[in-house]
Order: sequence, then C-alpha cells, then structure tokens
Amino acid sequence: MRSSTSSGLEPAAIPHLFIRPMDSVAEIDLVATYYRDAPDYWLLVEEVLPGRGKAERFFTDGPPGCDPAQSYRLGLFLEGRLSGLAELSFGFPEPQDAYLAHGAGALGAGGGLWSTVSSSCGGAGAGEGEGEGGCADLPCRRRG
Repeated sequence: MRSSTSSGLEPAAIPHLFIRPMDSVAEIDLVATYYRDAPDYWLLVEEVLPGRGKAERFFTDGPPGCDPAQSYRLGLFLEGRLSGLAELSFGFPEPQDAYLAHGAGALGAGGGLWSTVSSSCGGAGAGEGEGEGGCADLPCRRRG
C-alpha cells in the first residue's frame, strides 16, 4: 500500500471528520465490524451477510489493471467511529487516472469524503456522478 505522502495524500481533518489510511493487518477487524454493522444494506445489495472475507477484499480488490499495493485504503471517521471506507486506485481507466470507490452516504458524509480524497488526487467535477445512497465509483485525474 502507498504511504500517505507518496502522492501528496495526507490524512484530512475536518470538524468531527477525519480521513486516514487504514492498516490491512491491524484494522481488519474494525473493517469487518463496519460491514457487519449494516446487515440490511448488505442483504439488499449482495443478498448475504458480510463475513471477514469482505473486509479482506477491501484491502486487496481494485479496478482492472490496478496494483492493489499502489492503492490507498482509507477510513472516514466521524467523532472517532469508522463511518465510511474508500479505495483510491491509480491507473484506471487510463494510466494518468485515479479511481475512487467509496461509501459513506448513510451518515451524509460521502460528499466530504469524495471532495477531500478527489482534491488530493487532482479530481475536478466528477462528483456529479455520485450514485444512489451516497456511494460512488468515480474516476478522477491524478496531478501531474
């Protein structure tokens, strides 16, 4: 996984909102609990309750052709509680692009997550594509 400074992405602090890289070893249980705390959503979307495998895939999955080791796995914390996750991968759909997948809309924080992370990778204007329920998978341009 990229270090938080390798492409200029730094943990962002906004009142009551903090976004930072997640640790795939130390915080896997935290991610699993985040998924487990929304059973109705997962039953509706995937028709199964999430297990530990879903948390493991958060740290390893990504868009086609992207190296998961070169991606950011970010957590959005509201008042100290993990309240959203984002994956920022580089090289999709084009080599100069970054791809942001996130979900934090249930708490109305998806827009803050999108703007903070996309501004870090040089994104502009892609936010209009935010999907239903505050989840989005949106490309953004990486700064030169």
